[in-house]
Amino acid sequence: VDLFAGDPFFGGWGRDRFSHAPIVIPPTGVTPPTFMGVIVNHQVGSFKFNFQVFDPNDRTRDYWPSDLFDDGVNFSLGTTWAGDAFGRPTTLGLSGTYSTKEGIDLRDFLLPPGLVAGTKSGSYAITLNGSHLFWESPDHPGRGLGAYFRASLLDGNPNPFESKAVGGVAAYGLVPGRVNDVMGIGYSRYNFSNDLVFAAAPLVEIGSESAAEFFYNYEVTPWFHLTANIEWIQPGPRTASESWMGGLRAVIDF
Repeated sequence: VDLFAGDPFFGGWGRDRFSHAPIVIPPTGVTPPTFMGVIVNHQVGSFKFNFQVFDPNDRTRDYWPSDLFDDGVNFSLGTTWAGDAFGRPTTLGLSGTYSTKEGIDLRDFLLPPGLVAGTKSGSYAITLNGSHLFWESPDHPGRGLGAYFRASLLDGNPNPFESKAVGGVAAYGLVPGRVNDVMGIGYSRYNFSNDLVFAAAPLVEIGSESAAEFFYNYEVTPWFHLTANIEWIQPGPRTASESWMGGLRAVIDF
């Protein structure tokens, strides 16, 4: 989760910006929220290269390294270009992650009682991401009014997803006289595994899951912020109806 902390659109831990989890930290099915491993970054001109080797299991509640890589290993390689397009700061990146961890074969997702589901190894995610700043805030270098996106192709088995797209617009200090206010509009769409959809078909119809959110973070004082948001969600299971939610969040720093 910390890898997204400095991003002007994604990240924020659901506290400072967006509340909808697939926008805060877009899941890929191969990278756990908390992991142990090695991250290497190297800058060459306008390109930043990133290499990661990490344990495929979620380490949120287990920081003891005795069983590292017992269930497999994840490799990730990516590069991001940062420069100007149409005279404005722009980034474009491509990354790939591969996991050797075995998962449930989603074709056996709903087996009759007494039968054991098979396993399948080799899960991957290929992600394209980018950003473009239309206007740079004099009070927030590198931020202002910008568009951001992340789109991924995924293996679909044992990964529960086939593809995803997340993106939107974020604005820092756009309202006159409100230099530290932040607002954003985000949208996410996740397409579930075809194998999972087919296996679940006798019980439930599963479609893509979509969501949209708007938030406005209002700085009352430098240590007190109020954020109002509204979300729309169309769940994957078609037995569930779409939902609208509104919220008000207060954050006090001390």
